[in-house]
Amino acid sequence: MPSPVRTVLAADFDNDQELEVFFNNIAYRGSSANRLFRIVRREHSDPVIEELNPGDAMEPEGRGTGGAVTDFDGDGLLDLILSHGESMAQPLSVFRGTQGAGNNWLRVIPRTRFGAFARGARVVLFTRRSGAHLRIIDGGSGYLCEMEPVAHFGLGQAEASSLEVTWPDGRVVARAVASSETNSVLEIPYPQGAEGQLPPASLECGQGFSQHENGRCVDTDECAAFPFVCPRETPRRPREAAHAPGAGPSTELPAPWQGWPRPASAPPPCH
Repeated sequence: MPSPVRTVLAADFDNDQELEVFFNNIAYRGSSANRLFRIVRREHSDPVIEELNPGDAMEPEGRGTGGAVTDFDGDGLLDLILSHGESMAQPLSVFRGTQGAGNNWLRVIPRTRFGAFARGARVVLFTRRSGAHLRIIDGGSGYLCEMEPVAHFGLGQAEASSLEVTWPDGRVVARAVASSETNSVLEIPYPQGAEGQLPPASLECGQGFSQHENGRCVDTDECAAFPFVCPRETPRRPREAAHAPGAGPSTELPAPWQGWPRPASAPPPCH
């Protein structure tokens, strides 16, 4: 079924380690409800795409012009903000996340040398069992909207073991993540050392990865086959899917959002 999409958002709304994809549609030729999908990756096979129930965020008559996510109330679940009104006057909508409250999470905020949000930074998080997870601190995520400058990671029942931040100028910080830091927000300052990197400590890199002599986690198989690439920027092997191969789509899941009045102090995220 075609969708008149204005903004596409990819985020882990229920913190289960699998990204969801949200279509913010514009109903300019009749009703066109917003749509929500889960991408389930499978080893040695094509991914499964499940269409889910977006709950109150369906908005079949919404004249959507953009969307963004953030954690308004600090509970570790991403909330959804939708803007409207290009072709008809409609207010902002704010929806509170309701699924995944029992799952772990980690939010990472890299800073520039001046303390500002580090747009363009790359954050790679390693868990003990599922390998590498990647987020980019970008400057925008859709039409007329700007995403929050935070790397949000849903962890399911896992815990983070280490993380690596790469700034746009190439400086790198690799550090361990303690169990006590699970379900928290970590601020990562810009490295001030002569080499632009904190002294490498012993890191637990997770399944399929090992710590290189330069202090960074690298793909174990890739290092064995191509040792010359290990000290450099190397592509990470996709993590193994958390779902069993052959698992079919799940369409009976409860809606992930409920309507939530916009806090009076919250600035509009879209322009």
